[in-house]
Amino acid sequence: MTKWYVWAVGAAVAAAWAMTASAAPEGRKGGQGAGGAGFAKMDADGDGTITFEEFLKARAPADDEAKKKAGAVFKKMDANSDGKVTKEEFAEWIKNRPQPKKPDANAPAAGGNN
Repeated sequence: MTKWYVWAVGAAVAAAWAMTASAAPEGRKGGQGAGGAGFAKMDADGDGTITFEEFLKARAPADDEAKKKAGAVFKKMDANSDGKVTKEEFAEWIKNRPQPKKPDANAPAAGGNN
């Protein structure tokens, strides 16, 4: 369950980045070049990095468990463990994040009596 949730939170961040990155022209703050508009949206103070507090504010976790899992995602994005995610770290994380396994079309449905 934990791995799935970490992936889901990561996928939500990635989806937000992917959807908004294509709308921002290259070279402008939030452009596709080094992290996209999703990064700029999370960088509330505009200093070029995302702190854990900014990340939490953007993700708005519902409870302590969700906050803990968001922390795990943030740690994975923060490659040099300095407590901040740069555009480069964010872009690298987006590029290399784990992809979900596609369901096996031949597998029995969950909860089925096959």
